[in-house]
Amino acid sequence: MSRNKDRLGGHTPQHTDTPQQPVEKAFDPLSFVAPTEFVDLPSKGNYPEAHPLHGQEVIEMRFMTAKEEDILSSQTLLKKGLAIERMLDSLIINKAVKAQDLLIGDRNALIISSRISGYGANYKTQLSCPSCGVRSHFDFDLTKQQIHESIESEELGLKRLDNRNFTCKMPYSKFNIEFRLLDGKDEQMLTKLMSDKKKRKMTETTLTDQFKLMIVSIEGHSDKSIVSKYVDNILNAILVISSKKWRFRLIRTFFGLTDKYSEALYEQIFIMKHFGGWSFTEIYNLPIGLRNWFCERMRKQFEDEKKEMEKTNKKRR
Repeated sequence: MSRNKDRLGGHTPQHTDTPQQPVEKAFDPLSFVAPTEFVDLPSKGNYPEAHPLHGQEVIEMRFMTAKEEDILSSQTLLKKGLAIERMLDSLIINKAVKAQDLLIGDRNALIISSRISGYGANYKTQLSCPSCGVRSHFDFDLTKQQIHESIESEELGLKRLDNRNFTCKMPYSKFNIEFRLLDGKDEQMLTKLMSDKKKRKMTETTLTDQFKLMIVSIEGHSDKSIVSKYVDNILNAILVISSKKWRFRLIRTFFGLTDKYSEALYEQIFIMKHFGGWSFTEIYNLPIGLRNWFCERMRKQFEDEKKEMEKTNKKRR
């Protein structure tokens, strides 16, 4: 019988006058209540009334498990740009909320929160300077990243029109711009566009493509050709504004899921199953932090037992 039956609610057979075969209750993953957390939404619930997050300032999410690690490691989902979306859909408690319908700021908040709960707040990466291209090493504490709760700004004359649309006056051209906040569907579109350009060996224009998608109208003109020409002609000015902040995309490497990590995950599963008596389902449904703790505790136990055995053997000699 699995050693962790008592821990996870295993069945102890009741003895009666008539001998019966012990019945072992199978582990039901639905009976294991995974830890959850409430994540603050930068949008403060500024969604249309029909949206399930309308007026909601927080959202409840599960902690990441091996299931989400498999999603993030899926080559098929990665190539299609769907890995992050599927991971978020898996973690969000309210299934009426779809990751593709979330504003990008809210999506990023959920991704960062998932990363912290699964792998800790420390994030080491390399970023290129948007001006000179020099790569530098950075060490981020994800719990200390600033969240801008309001997008409205007097400096840029930024004003809210509705849940997703805003107006502003560009600092150089002085044109009045109406733009909208992007969501998961827009992010998928941009990812696909970037992938297509890469296949065709075309110049990457991620930033301009993003602005063309965001801008609704210029001086009241909503014609896409006008928007496109405007973005192309003032690209340098846009880059000046955008380069004031470091920018990086939250992708698979943000979670540290390299091919070597995937191998380490299967090694953890083997150790816990072979030496600890855990079932695959039990391990698969454990929060990542808890799974790592059990593995490290088992390794420490093995080391302690090995040292004790060595001491005993020395005494016998």
